[in-house]
Amino acid sequence: ICTYKPMPHQAAFHRDTHLKKLYAGGFGSAKTYTCGMETLCTVLQIPNSAALIGAATWGQASETCLKFVTDNLPAKLVAKSNQDKVNWYIDLINGSRISAKAFDKEGKIRSANLSLIWIEEASEVDYELVTYIEARLRNKAAFHKGKNRLKMLLSSNPDVGWLCTEWLLKSSEIYY
Repeated sequence: ICTYKPMPHQAAFHRDTHLKKLYAGGFGSAKTYTCGMETLCTVLQIPNSAALIGAATWGQASETCLKFVTDNLPAKLVAKSNQDKVNWYIDLINGSRISAKAFDKEGKIRSANLSLIWIEEASEVDYELVTYIEARLRNKAAFHKGKNRLKMLLSSNPDVGWLCTEWLLKSSEIYY
């Protein structure tokens, strides 16, 4: 049973239909929880979707995002899983797959065909790799009745680097 009741700014984030969404905040601002719920809801609503979750290091991804997913995804929705570092994934009964990688090398995500990408602590991932990851958003399962449901989620602490210049300052919507 999901008891998640989003705060107004979280609800606005969930309602936003933009392809690219950034959830930024300081320690304890529910970045992981918000993007985690967005990820789970998306893969459950889009059969045969493919989600990739990651961070600059495997430790960051496994200690935050993957812990959230495994703690909050009901076991009855899981068809199969493999939770080792080399090939971490969860297959859902609706045909969707959630995978995880460290976002430290382009080769780890080459040829991925994704519906959703979630980059945790995005400010720590190289911008060139982020743009490469974005190009992997092309899974046809995310297109339904003329609607594009592809998503790229970034969660991070506020930053002054590429996250600020390439995302925050170019945003058409900002919720707080």
